Formats: sequence, structure tokens, C-alpha cells
Amino acid sequence: MWARAVALVVAESRYVAEDAAEMVEVDYEPVQAVIDPLAACARSAPLLHPACKNNEISVRKFAYGDTAAAFAAADRTVALTVDYPRLSFTPMECYVVVAAHQPHDDS
Repeated sequence: MWARAVALVVAESRYVAEDAAEMVEVDYEPVQAVIDPLAACARSAPLLHPACKNNEISVRKFAYGDTAAAFAAADRTVALTVDYPRLSFTPMECYVVVAAHQPHDDS
């Protein structure tokens, strides 16, 4: 859980600051919690930061060539939803793809 400063007390001594800090009252307004990531991205979901347009921090879509034609011409297609574990790092080196061409079957 992240702690955020909600008040600042400035005083000439620590004792006066502590007394003044005890007088601070904060009135929090409860908001609806959405814990499912897909539900949090829905247009009807409550916004975490009202100044933002939605709750998505990043949308990354990649397409190479005519993907619609490739899917239309494919013998089979597979749809897959993957639950990916939380990452606590984001160095550039982690966004990689490793591919190897197999000349015997052209895969």
C-alpha cells in the first residue's frame, strides 16, 4: 500500500508541529474498488485518477503486414487469454522476442 502525504505542518519547533499535526482532520471519500484488471479497463469502471480518460496505463499493439488477410487465409486460428504474473521491473531488455526459422518445414 502506498502512503501519500495529505497535509503539511510547518512550525518553529518539533513540539509545536506535533501539536498542530494532531489537529489535522482528513475526510476521505470512499470510492468503489475494482480488483479485476479487465473490469477496471471497462468504460463503465470508476476511474482511479479522475483527470485521466481511463484506467489503462499503457496499450501496446503490434501488427506486421496484412494481419486480417493472414487470419482469413489461415486453416485454423486460436484465441488465448493468458494470466501474466505481476512484474516489478520494466527495463527495456525485458521486451524481447526470440525467433528461429526452421527451413525444413518453413516454420
